[in-house]
Amino acid sequence: MSVINFESTNCKNCYACVRACPVQSIKIKDEQAIIMEERCIACGLCLKACPKNVKKVETELEKVKSYLNKGEKVAISLAPTCFGVFDVSAQKICGALKKLGCFYVEETAVGALAVTNAYQKIQEEMEETCCITSCCASVNLLIEKHFPKLIPLLIPVLTPLMVHARLLKQKYGHETKVVFIGPCLAKKIEGEEDEFIDAVLTIEELIQWISEEHLDFDQVESMNLDATEQSQRTYPIVGGMSSCFTKRKKNIEIVPVDGIEDCIKVLEGIERREFENCFFEMSACHHSCIGGPAIGDKEVNIFKRKMRIKKYRELNDPNQIPASQTYPLHVNVGRIFKNKYAPILQPSEKEIEQILNHIGKYSSADELNCGSCGYKTCRQKAIAVYNHMAEPSMCLPYMKHKAETYSHVIFDVTPSIILVVNHELTIVDMNPAAQRFFDITKDQAIELPISVFLEEEPFLEVMESKQDLVGLRLTLNNNQTTVIESIIRIEHQEVMLCILHDLTEEIRHEEHLQRLKINAIDMAQQVINKQMIVAQEIASLLGETTAETKVTLTRLKELIQENEV
Repeated sequence: MSVINFESTNCKNCYACVRACPVQSIKIKDEQAIIMEERCIACGLCLKACPKNVKKVETELEKVKSYLNKGEKVAISLAPTCFGVFDVSAQKICGALKKLGCFYVEETAVGALAVTNAYQKIQEEMEETCCITSCCASVNLLIEKHFPKLIPLLIPVLTPLMVHARLLKQKYGHETKVVFIGPCLAKKIEGEEDEFIDAVLTIEELIQWISEEHLDFDQVESMNLDATEQSQRTYPIVGGMSSCFTKRKKNIEIVPVDGIEDCIKVLEGIERREFENCFFEMSACHHSCIGGPAIGDKEVNIFKRKMRIKKYRELNDPNQIPASQTYPLHVNVGRIFKNKYAPILQPSEKEIEQILNHIGKYSSADELNCGSCGYKTCRQKAIAVYNHMAEPSMCLPYMKHKAETYSHVIFDVTPSIILVVNHELTIVDMNPAAQRFFDITKDQAIELPISVFLEEEPFLEVMESKQDLVGLRLTLNNNQTTVIESIIRIEHQEVMLCILHDLTEEIRHEEHLQRLKINAIDMAQQVINKQMIVAQEIASLLGETTAETKVTLTRLKELIQENEV
């Protein structure tokens, strides 16, 4: 089940989620961050890191509401962290939940007692080995998906929620819907996999639910929890589980570990056999469960939460009888963990080199390892590209260099004259074409007023109107040069880009062509005139010859006629 992901949106090239993910479970495709379910441990760090807050968490709030609308009985397993988030009594929270329609409300700590007893027995029987607690759903996923060799060291015991869910089904009937409320996203995966858990809500979703129903704690009736277990209320703070032990084995070191980074370091150390006789109490969240990822936007200060939990732990309500005295704990707490390892393909050195070359890294000196792509090293990023988890364009230094290279080439080789002018109307940059045109070096031109080269009025007009000026025809150098001037505002940099297109040669070329055309016309007219004269002379000669012929032939005719007579 994919419980978390990101809304469909461009990620703006920040890669904050990739940097935050401790197990490389996020891939970038078409600039969109996508969580890879087969690697995700649902720690929620990526959602906290996202600056756009485009998180998408699978919610079961509507499912819970549908249970209530159908008249089904809902039993709430309430995580102790809730009592650190809300600044009201447990009785008020219980009253609010029953006002929302829930039939039963119990502390998850009720199930924690059986877990504590199982853990205590294990640490008492330990011999020169290490073991890892299995209370934290994220840690369990971390080991199953990324450290499968350590599964034998993961204590095969159900989580407090799993135990409590079974107890609730036994107590209120299997048709009762068991709903957990806590600060954890990984519990949603746990709830999906465990048949005894019908739905999982986060504290954030509970706050949303209370808001939607316009509930005011001041107007809510205080009600006792249906079951509680005072001795187990410290579970959500660092070392809180082991503090519930009534006795400890002297040669066993109980080591609380909080925060996913430290958990990973310890697990790596265990793989290297750096520890022995250690009982590791692990929690993926920094500060343990009270630092969970799904507490809501209006989070109470972490230390304030811790103080409230400790105060609640010490609170002894004479009206509340411990659950261990009200119903027996008939639950098999055993559990089997699975190998869910999803390895990343390892490319060859040649393949890594090819990928690095593609993003302009041809030597170790080119590998900046800046982390802007979200990966700690360029080689890690190359491996991610090979596994289709990252895109080459995620390398920001390379893309910046590429963009600058292209822009500088265009700026340097374009025949157009380009000047960059600030709002004080002084030169801040000019390209080589401008230097040749004005016969000045860039160093000499920098900080000179634009009036040295061009009229100020068009620039002032652009600044006042905030409208670009395009296609203004000017003559410069005592009317010897004609240019087309365009002034473009670059507002976010507070400069104006002046582009001059020199038309002088084009005009000269057009004038030359015009002269050639006129000369050609004159020459054609001369040829025509000469042809007309020749034609007239030919016609005159033909006329005289024809007349003489006529006279001769007529005379010949007359002579013939005379001879016949």
